[in-house]
Amino acid sequence: MKGAWAKIDFATGVYDVQFSNTVNLPIDGIVTNAILTPALAPVGAGTDV
Repeated sequence: MKGAWAKIDFATGVYDVQFSNTVNLPIDGIVTNAILTPALAPVGAGTDV
């Protein structure tokens, strides 16, 4: 799994996307927590998505 956080300025079409590290989880019956927060926040003006 991988998470992403983007900031998009729809008026100008400028965007920045930051991705988290990839986390591999086993497919089993054990509950496992995964943190998918990117290390850096996206920069610039615009809407967070």
